[in-house]
Amino acid sequence: MQTAPLDTGSLLAAEPHLTPAADIYSLAKTTYTLICGAPPRRFAQHAISEWPESIAGKSWAASLLRVLERATQARAGERYQTVQDFWMSSATRRSRPRSR
Repeated sequence: MQTAPLDTGSLLAAEPHLTPAADIYSLAKTTYTLICGAPPRRFAQHAISEWPESIAGKSWAASLLRVLERATQARAGERYQTVQDFWMSSATRRSRPRSR
């Protein structure tokens, strides 16, 4: 039996540099899951861009959606760069007074 030579170069390749933006991406997907009761499977590899109908009409839904959409951008540089930024942005969205 003949085998191909072992490519040891790939064993030494640098791992991609992960930043807090990767954790923020996961945190946003988890937030969606907690709110909706189901994971955002339809947004796999894509930014969260809409709520299910049962959530979309809530008074806070549109503003929180903008936070989740930014947090799940494909390019890490377009996401929040710290958990504090993500949290403060979502807290600001949650605490806005309701218009009557």
